[in-house]
Amino acid sequence: MEKKSVSLLRDAVAYYDPTFLSRQKAEEMFKKFDEFPFKYDTYKDQPLRRQTCAFYGPEMNDHLDRIPAIWGDHVTSVPFTTDQIEIKKLVEARVKSWTGENWNYDLCLGNKYMSGKDIIGEH
Repeated sequence: MEKKSVSLLRDAVAYYDPTFLSRQKAEEMFKKFDEFPFKYDTYKDQPLRRQTCAFYGPEMNDHLDRIPAIWGDHVTSVPFTTDQIEIKKLVEARVKSWTGENWNYDLCLGNKYMSGKDIIGEH
């Protein structure tokens, strides 16, 4: 039986808050992304035009097969770092302040764009 992935974000809204992190913290985090195993991958054997890496929490240890297929045929996945957990908690707190609901994000996709030729469609 083929496993399928379902997007829960069909009507998602994105917000930009320049005060979410201090500039210094944001720059520190940005520099750390060079340490992760981002790589070009394929989806259905077609090349993706950006590098990817999936990050996950401990609750996903036995469920990495649930990483959405569209993220890549052979996406590299690594556990959340301490810094990422800090950001995750800030995001979850912000979402709770907006919605009144508790969310626990256990999986995240990182996209790395090396040049203006690395792209992704509207998302």
